[in-house]
Amino acid sequence: MQQPSITAACIYFAFTTTAVCQDVEIVRPSFIESVAFFMTGKEPPAVIILSDTAVRVSDQPTDFQQSKEDPCLVFEKQTVPPYGLKYWNFAYFPGPSSAKISTDGVAIFDLPFGTRPVVFQQQAACSAKRNLSPDGSGKVDVDLGSIMCATRMMFGGPEVGRRLAALRYIRDNFCAGLPEPPITIKPY
Repeated sequence: MQQPSITAACIYFAFTTTAVCQDVEIVRPSFIESVAFFMTGKEPPAVIILSDTAVRVSDQPTDFQQSKEDPCLVFEKQTVPPYGLKYWNFAYFPGPSSAKISTDGVAIFDLPFGTRPVVFQQQAACSAKRNLSPDGSGKVDVDLGSIMCATRMMFGGPEVGRRLAALRYIRDNFCAGLPEPPITIKPY
């Protein structure tokens, strides 16, 4: 759920030195809302809050669920066939300053690849197929043989800057992630 905080705000009118101050409510998105925006570029009303730890992206068959055991871990589930599961661990995620922005405005992240053999929980991003349970119960099971972990993530669109800002917000408020690379200034 969103975490409101009350802050005093002042508006300065152009051409005058008069300030009008009033209390305004600043809404701070929750971890799971921030993750949904970072991953999809969607926000309410397209993102429906299901609980403090779950949201649904209404125009996509996608739910995001925060793990109860690991607060930096998020499961992204496709809710219609072909069922799929993505696993995002923000404790292993690089920071926004590590993104490379292509000339056509696509953000590209190189993701760290954890241990070998692959320990699912030590990866930044993995995916797996999900199948309907063969017992006819309607339950969806993860196909453990289909797990693949990513070494690169890319996204584009007009909201790239805001999505990188969402990642900064996630790191500053919820999961620090991997250290930022040093900032180097290249001479011309």
